[in-house]
Amino acid sequence: MPLWDLNDMIIGLTYKGRQEWERTRTAAYLCMAPHCKKLDIKKVLPFHWDKDTSAEDTYISNEDVDRMRKMAAY
Repeated sequence: MPLWDLNDMIIGLTYKGRQEWERTRTAAYLCMAPHCKKLDIKKVLPFHWDKDTSAEDTYISNEDVDRMRKMAAY
């Protein structure tokens, strides 16, 4: 395995059990829904991936652009 594949493999490990946890949350929500008037599925079992961090992750500063240009010119 090449070294550059390691980053993708580590990122993939964070999503490994996500589908099973989502299924568990849905089952818990469906069991609780008939007994609660107002119930939000994301409040039944809150997970760290429910938070929207897309705005924070997509910001690129001018320093980042300059650094990437220097790396590309190498």
